[in-house]
Amino acid sequence: MIDPVLIFSVLPAVTVFALLFYKPFVAWLASSLWSLLLLILVGEVSLELLSNVLVFGKLAQVVVNAIGMVILLSPLALFLWNSQKENADNLLRMKSLIDNLPCAIFFKDADGRWLMVNSVAEKLFRLHGLAWQGKSAEELAVLQPHLADIHHACKVSDEQAWVRGSLDVSKETVADEHGNTRQFEACKIPLFEANGKRRGLITVGHDITERVMAEENLRLSASVFDNSQEGILITSNGSDPHILRVNQAFCKIFGYTPEEVIGQSPRMLQSGKHDKNFYQAMWLSIESNGAWRGEIWNRRKNGEIFLEWLSITAVKDVQGQATHFTAIFEDISDVKLAQTKLEQVANHDPLTGLPNRRLLNELLEHAIRRASREQGKIAVLFIDLDRFKIVNDTLGHQVGDSLLGQVAERINDAIRDSDMLARLGGDEFIVVMDSLHEANNAAVVARKIIDMLGQAFYINGHELIIGASIGISLYPENGNDSAELIKTADIAMYQVKNESRNNFCFYSSTLSANRNELFALEAELRHAIKRNQLELFYQPQVNLEDGRILGAEALIRWRHPEFGLISPMRFIPLAEETGLILPIGEWVLREAARQTQAWYEQGYILQWVSINVSGVQIQRSNFSDTVYGVLVETGCKAEMLELEITESTVMHNTEHVTAVINRLEDLGVRMAIDDFGTGYSSMSHLKRLPMDKLKIDQSFVRELPYNTQDVAIVRAIIALGHSMELAVIAEGVETAEQAAFLHDLGCEEAQGYHFGRPVPASEFELLLSKKP
Repeated sequence: MIDPVLIFSVLPAVTVFALLFYKPFVAWLASSLWSLLLLILVGEVSLELLSNVLVFGKLAQVVVNAIGMVILLSPLALFLWNSQKENADNLLRMKSLIDNLPCAIFFKDADGRWLMVNSVAEKLFRLHGLAWQGKSAEELAVLQPHLADIHHACKVSDEQAWVRGSLDVSKETVADEHGNTRQFEACKIPLFEANGKRRGLITVGHDITERVMAEENLRLSASVFDNSQEGILITSNGSDPHILRVNQAFCKIFGYTPEEVIGQSPRMLQSGKHDKNFYQAMWLSIESNGAWRGEIWNRRKNGEIFLEWLSITAVKDVQGQATHFTAIFEDISDVKLAQTKLEQVANHDPLTGLPNRRLLNELLEHAIRRASREQGKIAVLFIDLDRFKIVNDTLGHQVGDSLLGQVAERINDAIRDSDMLARLGGDEFIVVMDSLHEANNAAVVARKIIDMLGQAFYINGHELIIGASIGISLYPENGNDSAELIKTADIAMYQVKNESRNNFCFYSSTLSANRNELFALEAELRHAIKRNQLELFYQPQVNLEDGRILGAEALIRWRHPEFGLISPMRFIPLAEETGLILPIGEWVLREAARQTQAWYEQGYILQWVSINVSGVQIQRSNFSDTVYGVLVETGCKAEMLELEITESTVMHNTEHVTAVINRLEDLGVRMAIDDFGTGYSSMSHLKRLPMDKLKIDQSFVRELPYNTQDVAIVRAIIALGHSMELAVIAEGVETAEQAAFLHDLGCEEAQGYHFGRPVPASEFELLLSKKP
C-alpha cells in the first residue's frame, strides 16, 4: 500500500519538475489546481472534509499542507515559466522550494544522470563536497564505493519504472551517515515526451523506518494478543461500557465466540458470588491506581462458576483520561486444586487422610488458646499399637498399611464427634479431646478405643490380633503447649508398654523419672553384649516320677557393673521394643548351644537345654537360618536344643509361625509352647503344629491344689497334651505338695524353686554331678 504521506509529498516535487521541463503538464496542473481552489473557496469542498476522509489526524494535516503547497507553488511556477523561462536562476528558486520538503527527492535525466536533489537526499547519500551532478549510477558507485550496492539497486529500480511507464513504488534500504539502516519507500515517476521518448525521472523517497517499526510492533502486539495463553478483553469506557475485542484464549476460557460477546456488557461474565461492595472496591482501585489485580469468581457460557486471576488496566489518552480498559484473565482452577492438594499433602497423612504432626500441633495450640480463655480442660491420648511391627515386617507393608487404615476408622468410631484424631507416623496416633469436663471422660474413651482395637482384623485372608497402649496427658496439669502435652502423653504410654500393654495410663511426674531411667537403661543395654555383661543361668527341669534332671531352661541375666544384677523383667520388654532382642536373642541361642555341647563333651547326662524365643525373633528375622547357623558353628546336636515359643506368638500370624516351626522341626530341634493357657489357642490350628511339649504357666500352678479353677485348668491342659501326644511340663513348682499333685494328675515334668533356682553354669554342673 502506498503511504498517503508520500503521495502528497510527491505532488509538489512533480509539479516543480513538470513546470520546468514538461510544458503540457503546466496547463493541466494549473487548471486542475485552480479549479480545486475555487471549489474550496465557494464551500463545495472543505479542508475539514479532506481531513476526515483519512484515518489518521496528523496525516490529514500533512495532506492539507501538501495540497496547499501545490496550490501555492503552481501559479508561482507558472509565472516563473512564462516570465523567466530562460533565466538560469529558475532552477535555484525551484530547488529552494523542494529543499524544505521532508522527503528525499531526486531528478534524473533520460540517461539516469543526476540533475538535482534536495537537502534530504544530499544528506542521505553524503553528496556534500562531491561532484555528483551529471553523474550516472555507475560513476557515483566509483566515487562512493561504500554505497556501490545502493547505487546499483537504484539503477535497477529506475529501469523498472521506465519499463512500467507509470508510477512505480518500491522499498529500498539505505545506511545513513551514522551507519544505521533506514528503510525508504521510493516512488518513481517517469516522464515522457509526446513522441514517447524518455524525458526525465523523478524519485521521491519517504523514510518509513519508524512506520515499519510501528507496524512490526503492532503486528507483534496483535500476535501476542491473539496467541496469549491468558484471556484478554478490551472494553470501552463510559456509563455503559461494552466489550470491543476478545482473543482466542478468552473464548477458550469462557466458551463464547467473539460474536457472542462483542458489543455486550462485561457484566455478562459475573458469577453472582461477589456483592456490590466487592465491585465498588475494584473500581475504586482502578480509578485511584489505574489497575486492579486479584482473584475473582466468574461464569462460563455453560454456567460453570470458576476461579480466575484477573488484571484490569485503564488505557489513558494524552490528557490522562481513561478511554478503554483491558482485562487479562487466567483460569486458576487447576492451580487452586493443586494448592489444595499440596496443603493436603503438607498437613495430612497420605495413608489415612488424618491430620499429620504439623497440623496436629497447629490444631492443638488453637485448642489450648481457647481452653486458656474459657478455663477449660484438654486431654491428649497417645496411642501406640501393640504387635504392629510384627505384622508389618512379616506380612509386608501392604497389609500393614491396610491395617493402619482400619485402625484409624475404628478409633474415629470410638471418639466423640468433637474430638480430633491425628497420625504421628508409624503405628502412633493422637486423639485430642477439648471441652473436657473431667479426666474420667478421657479414660472412658481410652477404654473404648482399646476394646475396639482388640477385636480381630481381617485383611487379605489374615486374621490379625493387635492391641493398643494409651498414655493420657491433661491440660493444664501436664503441660501448657502442644509439645509438652504430647511428650507427657508419650511417657504415660511407655509406662503402659513396660507394665502390661493393651491398657491406658494417666501421666504423673514419677513417670518422667521412670522414662529417663529407661532411656539410660536402653543406652547401657546397647553395649551389654560387647562388654560381656550378659550371662546365662540354668534352672533344672526334672522328671516328676523319680526327680532326675532331664534338662534345663537357660535364663538370661544382665550383670551391670554399676546397677548390679538386672532382672530380665526390666530389660527384655525394652529389648523387644527397641529391636535389641534380635542380637540379644541370637547371643542367648549361641551361648546356650555352646554350653550344651560343652556339657555333652564333658559327659554330663542332659537331654536338652530349653531356650525362650521372643515373638519378635520369630516374626522379624530369618530365625530358622539363624538356628541352623548356630548348630553348625557350635557342633551342638539339634535334638539337644528345645525352643520355647509363647502361646500368643503361636497364634499370631499363624501361617508365618507355622512355616518357621516346620523348618525348625526339619532341623530336628525340639519345640515347646510356653505359658500355655494364657492365650486364646485355636485347637484346630494347634494340632497342625509340630510341637513336642506344652508348658503350664506358673499362674495356674501357684495356688494348687487348693484353687478349684486352677485345678480344672491344669487337668484340662494335661489331658489335652496327652491327647495330642505331647509331653507336659509345669513351671513355678515351689512345694512338694504341688509336685505330688501334678504327678497324680499325669504331668510328667516340672521346674521351679522346689527343684532348684536358676544358677550360673558352673553351679549347675554341681547339680548334674549329684545323683537323685
